[in-house]
Amino acid sequence: MKGKWKKSLVCLLCLLFVFGVCGLPALASAEDPSQPAVEEQDEGVDVQGEGVEEQDEGAEPQVQPSEPAVVARMYLCCRVIFFGHTWIYIENLSAQPISVGVIEAAPGEGVSVGTHKYRRADGGGVYYNVEAYMLHQRSSSGVVSRSMDLTSDQLRQVNETIVNNNDWTLSDNCNRFATRVWNSVSPDHVDYKFLPLSEKSEIGSGGGPRMTDPPRDRVLRQRGNGAGASVDRVKDASLLLGIG
Repeated sequence: MKGKWKKSLVCLLCLLFVFGVCGLPALASAEDPSQPAVEEQDEGVDVQGEGVEEQDEGAEPQVQPSEPAVVARMYLCCRVIFFGHTWIYIENLSAQPISVGVIEAAPGEGVSVGTHKYRRADGGGVYYNVEAYMLHQRSSSGVVSRSMDLTSDQLRQVNETIVNNNDWTLSDNCNRFATRVWNSVSPDHVDYKFLPLSEKSEIGSGGGPRMTDPPRDRVLRQRGNGAGASVDRVKDASLLLGIG
């Protein structure tokens, strides 16, 4: 009996030894098949992520707002021969007529605008095309200018300034008018000087614009201010004296 118990104990120990040595690899190998399943799941997640990226790439790109279109170019001009004179010249760069003060300029056409008094028989105030007309009839040497492009909103502001400043006084002279119009829209501020000689040096040394040669009936004098302003053809006596 005692021998059988010892024999049974030896067999049990042998079984435990075999299970301990051979059973652990079996368990490890039994767990290994689960590893590919996890990897496949991970790969499935990656694929889903790639799908999201492709969806982002397929989205429409954001459109940046475009710059406002340029419709005109404005010049601040000055010429000094005797007393001197400062004025504005506006050139239409668009394919449509534009307003310059209370008159229109066709595509490619320009209009000069300035204030006068004692040298013009039509009295003090805003004149259109006096400078352009006179400088084509006589020499245009000695003109200096600076320029900037205008959008439609800037041109609207320029026109509002022109039509509401139909006057000329010693303290509100041609220099004051031209620099006021220029500074109403330009970031390139020009200080007002009482004398055109001083204004000319303030404007700089750039040459004058190539102004349109207007017909005689396009040389005009503004009457009134604001929305009710109109124009008349200037008298011949207003064109006897030159510019500057």
